[in-house]
Amino acid sequence: MTEENIKKEKLSTAPNIFLSMGQVMKNIGGVGKTKNVVMNGKKGYAYRSIEDIVINIHPLLADFNIFLLPEVLDYRESTNKVEKEYNGKKSTRIDTHAVVKMRYHFVSAIDGSKVSADGIGESMDTSDKAYGKATTYALKNVLADVFVIPIDDPKRDPDHVNNPRTTEAPPAKANQQQLDNMVQWAVDRDIPNQKLLDLAGKKNLNDFTVADLSKVHKALIAEGYTS
Repeated sequence: MTEENIKKEKLSTAPNIFLSMGQVMKNIGGVGKTKNVVMNGKKGYAYRSIEDIVINIHPLLADFNIFLLPEVLDYRESTNKVEKEYNGKKSTRIDTHAVVKMRYHFVSAIDGSKVSADGIGESMDTSDKAYGKATTYALKNVLADVFVIPIDDPKRDPDHVNNPRTTEAPPAKANQQQLDNMVQWAVDRDIPNQKLLDLAGKKNLNDFTVADLSKVHKALIAEGYTS
């Protein structure tokens, strides 16, 4: 058995989750730091949001039949009472600090095989969202680490989102009616088809674009043919 056949046999017997996750890694692109932390009313450091990561990875997980099962391994929460005074008025707020250890099971919907990865999330909140923020941060880290999602950095690519590449549409092909009109116009003036082809730089009339027709017509008018 050749080395290539051995490789194919191993792949065919491997649990589906390994093959599927490999396909996700193969197809996922970079995720840029599109969000900024606002500190004291000013734009702070940039970061990748969980929304940006999920938008990129969710279709791939669905395409390759992978679903996620979260499991809470440990959760700790503490509160801190903060008192402030401003313009003679006192106020109090409660800061909630949360730390959660999660285990995410990546399960194949094909054969039930799975792999698991642990992640830790930490957050601080003045309302009741500390737990949610912490689990979100844990998921973000696990997805980024497991699938080795690269940072799509505009500084590395000057033609990135901030300076999008200009993609020119392909030239419009001349339709049959336009070609017939051009050929008839040329016949009426004893202009052979070969001259039309030479002026357009084409080998076949069916390859003409609308721009070619205009170019040829202008060239012939410039040569003294009447319109």
